[in-house]
Amino acid sequence: MVVFRILGVWFVLLALVALTVDATKSLAASTLIWTSFIDQWLAIHPASFAAARGLVEAKLYPWLWDPVLITFLSLPAWLVLGGLGILIYWIGRKRPPSKVYIN
Repeated sequence: MVVFRILGVWFVLLALVALTVDATKSLAASTLIWTSFIDQWLAIHPASFAAARGLVEAKLYPWLWDPVLITFLSLPAWLVLGGLGILIYWIGRKRPPSKVYIN
């Protein structure tokens, strides 16, 4: 479970970097600018985006890509990465030991 905690921290760190980039762009433009996760993904590696789209539409359900995943990926990059980081960290959290009392 340590791997999930480390991965969750990395995702939160990437979310903070994305938030800093958006804040810097917003200060430079004097208006609020949010970069969507899709835009970030296409800027970094467009081939993997096309591969993911083809995989979801061919192997899974085609309706899953367009209304569901596109809506989720259109959110700001810092929100997607931060949400995934918190979820992954929560999955790998330390659980308290169970206490069993026997009479």
